[in-house]
Amino acid sequence: MTLSSQSTNNRPNRRQFFGFAASGVALVALTACAGPQARVTEYHYGLTPQLNALSLPKGQIKIERISANGIFAGRPIIEQVSTTPERYVETRSKLWHSSPSDLIRDALIKGWNKASDRKVITSSLSATAEYRLDIDVMGIGYGASGKGFVKLRAVLTDAKRQVLIDSHYDASGPSATDLDGSVQSIETALSEAFNALGADISAAAS
Repeated sequence: MTLSSQSTNNRPNRRQFFGFAASGVALVALTACAGPQARVTEYHYGLTPQLNALSLPKGQIKIERISANGIFAGRPIIEQVSTTPERYVETRSKLWHSSPSDLIRDALIKGWNKASDRKVITSSLSATAEYRLDIDVMGIGYGASGKGFVKLRAVLTDAKRQVLIDSHYDASGPSATDLDGSVQSIETALSEAFNALGADISAAAS
């Protein structure tokens, strides 16, 4: 009798079983109706400045180094909100798809080679070159009225390490009403700065 009583007490309650089953079916149905969660859209920008041809009598330019320090080295797009004191804001939800240094290096190699039909190489290649170019990105972003700006320092040396150019190239683009327009304004500023640098390179190398 004792064994029979224990067996009866250990049997699952049928009402509880069907209750759990019904709850499970309802949960699956609700999950199916909810669908996938909405994705957070995050935009990433590149840079494609319009570069004039380089006029060089001979040889190659080796882009030895392009660097940026501080907030300008990162991927967030920078907005300058005041000049006195000099203050900046990082627009974290809208990112460059690479660091500005990498974007500028790639744009120079692609743009100058396409425009000039000449070989512009990087320091990763072991080939020697007649000219070496170092660039420091002192500032890149947008400020008042959405105007893009760039502040660059460029140093060009020849094969004998003689300094041919050591100059600053600062430029700004047109006003813009949104971030897309500000990025295009930054491209315009880059185009102006690098076309001025290209003209100086052509003059120094001739």
